Amino acid sequence: MAGAKLTDTQVSKTKGKDKPYKLSDGGGLFLYVTPAGGKFWRWQYRFQGKPQLLSVGEYPLMSLKESRIEHQRWQGVVPEVGSLTLHRFRRTYITMLLRSGLDLATVQRYAGHSDLASTMRYLRPESAVETQDRISAIVWE
Repeated sequence: MAGAKLTDTQVSKTKGKDKPYKLSDGGGLFLYVTPAGGKFWRWQYRFQGKPQLLSVGEYPLMSLKESRIEHQRWQGVVPEVGSLTLHRFRRTYITMLLRSGLDLATVQRYAGHSDLASTMRYLRPESAVETQDRISAIVWE
């Protein structure tokens, strides 16, 4: 069944195994399943000839249908930024996630960063100030 698309039933019934594994949905989009049972939508693609990995969302917060929509949206973005450096592409991605209203911890997880400094270095100055303001508001509430 090479090339078969995932179904909602397959995704919901997927359980963790001894090692992490992937369930492909086609076009580089796949569900990454951790041993603890965590499910993450990821997209594997090539950027400037190098393999890249983009976290699309976490299941069940992002459904199969939503992940496909997000995947299609990103497929349109990557060719447009072909002349950009990877740093600028990641900066655009992180800024877009923050502007979509996601909290900073979620953005860090999607970007694959373990600390705030790693995420902050990809932001434009105005985005960094906006993010610092959001962090200050959380810390001082």
